[in-house]
Amino acid sequence: MASIKTTFTTILILLILVALGVVGVFGYHWWQVRAVQGEIAQARTLLDTGSPQEAEQILATRMERSKPGQPWVAQIISMRFEAMEAYGDDAAAQRLAALVLSEGQPWVRPPQEAWAQATLRLAQAELARNNIQGAQGYVEAVLAQPASQPVKDEAELAQARIELAQGKAEEAKARLEALLARVPEGSPVRRGVEHNLGLLNTRMLLSPQPFGEDELYVVAKGDTIAGIAKRFGVSPDLIMRVNGIENPRMLSIGRRLKIPKLDLELVVNKTDNTLTVYNGGKFFKRYDVRTGEYDYQTPPGEYRIQNKKENPAWTDPKTNEHYEPNAPGNQLGSRWMGFSGSLGIHEAIDAESIGTYSSNGCVGLVKQDVEELYDLVRVGTPVRILGQKSTPSL
Repeated sequence: MASIKTTFTTILILLILVALGVVGVFGYHWWQVRAVQGEIAQARTLLDTGSPQEAEQILATRMERSKPGQPWVAQIISMRFEAMEAYGDDAAAQRLAALVLSEGQPWVRPPQEAWAQATLRLAQAELARNNIQGAQGYVEAVLAQPASQPVKDEAELAQARIELAQGKAEEAKARLEALLARVPEGSPVRRGVEHNLGLLNTRMLLSPQPFGEDELYVVAKGDTIAGIAKRFGVSPDLIMRVNGIENPRMLSIGRRLKIPKLDLELVVNKTDNTLTVYNGGKFFKRYDVRTGEYDYQTPPGEYRIQNKKENPAWTDPKTNEHYEPNAPGNQLGSRWMGFSGSLGIHEAIDAESIGTYSSNGCVGLVKQDVEELYDLVRVGTPVRILGQKSTPSL
């Protein structure tokens, strides 16, 4: 009888220990899941409030404590890519992609969204190395899998970049314009679409090869650059630049000139300090700019380019001090496009000021951008200024 009691007691103790072990395992798992959920929520808040590097630190630490296959891993990887995109570290994103797709022990697999995001980062790396075939393989792998619309759009953007690298300008343009029509404002893919489409549009415009509705004009006796420009409603500077003409007086009869088809409007948005060029009502290119400081806000309204000048002189409206062209301290820089009295578009000689509210009311661009824009616009080009800066810069 004593033996039976002892055996029963032993079994009971073992059952209790097993039960405690099971409870302990489930309890630890429950605690771990709650901890991870809290960290993910904290990282999401940091991402949404403009602190991506702090979010990345939290996510990277949690990933170091995790293993492939755990249920939260894919979400953490996606958020890490989002954080790296926000603070512009492409190299880190590509290293993370290589890690999570390692052949020995991949962290994610198709068709997981994190797998697609990682694969597209590797495609970007191959494009940067000019390995078009390698990039194409990665993009095709993503397009072959079911994915969310943002991932599909990112893959389409990568495909457009491949077409650009292959010299397929018109195919890339059609793909980018289709993306532009459906991708929401403010998304990383939208910014990539606008950047690549803007580069492509200017490349096609400034190339001597005609595209789309561009015309070829044969120079006749008595023609001048100014006269041809007036006839076709484009800038003389643009005709010279597109056709490689250095001296407008050296224009030979019978020469064939490319005349771009342009109907431009400039839209300055003070809310995000951008200048967007539209051609025939369609997006052409977007530039980052600076606008007026709090006491000299760039006035909203509709204007037209009234005058253009290379290497202008400048008089400081605050001190009345005069600066000759190219003089140190001349805030107008290399180009001036006036649209209302003393207000205009010009070079911001302090490139660090781009994106800020720091001018005397004018719109400023970096040197390369303002010189490009100067050649595109003509006297009479519409300028629309909108948006609002409601609080002073600190």
